[in-house]
Amino acid sequence: MKIALVSLKFSPGHTEHLCAFYKMFNEMGHDVTLFVDPKYRSFITGIKNIHFVEHKMEIFSKKPDLVFIYNAAVANMSLTRYGHKQGIKIVYLLHEPNQKVSDLILEGKNVIKMLGAEVINSITCFYSNKVLLASNQGMKEYEARMLKFNKIHDLFPLIFCDEYCQRKDFKREYFSFIGSFSSSHAGMEFLHFMKYALLQDKNIRFMIATRSSISSLLKEEIFVDAIRKGRIVIHEGRPMTENEINKYYRQSICVWNAYNRSTQSGVLPNALMQGTPVIVNSRGVAKEVISDGVEGCFITMPQKNEEIFEKFKYIQEHLEQMSDTARKLFLREYFYKTKKDLAEKVIIQGN
Repeated sequence: MKIALVSLKFSPGHTEHLCAFYKMFNEMGHDVTLFVDPKYRSFITGIKNIHFVEHKMEIFSKKPDLVFIYNAAVANMSLTRYGHKQGIKIVYLLHEPNQKVSDLILEGKNVIKMLGAEVINSITCFYSNKVLLASNQGMKEYEARMLKFNKIHDLFPLIFCDEYCQRKDFKREYFSFIGSFSSSHAGMEFLHFMKYALLQDKNIRFMIATRSSISSLLKEEIFVDAIRKGRIVIHEGRPMTENEINKYYRQSICVWNAYNRSTQSGVLPNALMQGTPVIVNSRGVAKEVISDGVEGCFITMPQKNEEIFEKFKYIQEHLEQMSDTARKLFLREYFYKTKKDLAEKVIIQGN
């Protein structure tokens, strides 16, 4: 089968998933071409059949049997409509179903951007043959609000290549926030905990690695002083390469994944890949795969700083064992080589 694997909006955090899907389809014996936004040029390497798209219709030049669309982009709307008319099978991996109005209000200044994404997702789903969701929670929310656009949907996890570093010449020393700094990811809650913990433990250290610009949120004296002393390390305001991000996971004792309103997370499997335990919301999507005290720890939200501090200390004390179980969970649940049979059933053969 000829497969066009498509990402027409640059999102550096998705490069690992795109490479994993490419390798999985290729190893399954399919003729795969990766069609991506030119901004990915310096982020994706080692892919033989890659095409940097200047115009979306280039995707149909190789007459694909299947167009697999990986993430939201304005061009997806006309792309899927054309493919639908031509009778080409289209599968769309929907990262986040449309949100409730009450949740959208919480996004503040990002609400217009979110509404735009929901229009794009709705139209793309409508013209697709199948919609994939990455979690059971995502399935439930899709069924609650988006079935009118497309009733044919299924479950398929976010998959990765294994970029684990076998070397042990790195030191785990941070409680880290990695990824988009937003209300849905409980970014402000993480800052509130940092303020509490800096006063409780003179040895605790934090790292924030985000494409977002967050300097304006760190002007309080306690943060300024901690940054000056190296107790807080900040990487912000630009896309980061896969190698950089993997290094940050390896330097972490644990990673914040206590998301408020997300139905999937690339941070979760990325952390597990590098053997890094996670702090997760006991009501969030991560509880579908994480066992409390095994690969990470649950906390209640709204947060109790004392509880978070206690769970961080638990991970710190049991890090070696939890790191090992985190790695095993990644290989079982998110490594692309273990998902070929599911892909054949759900993506290739599925209606």
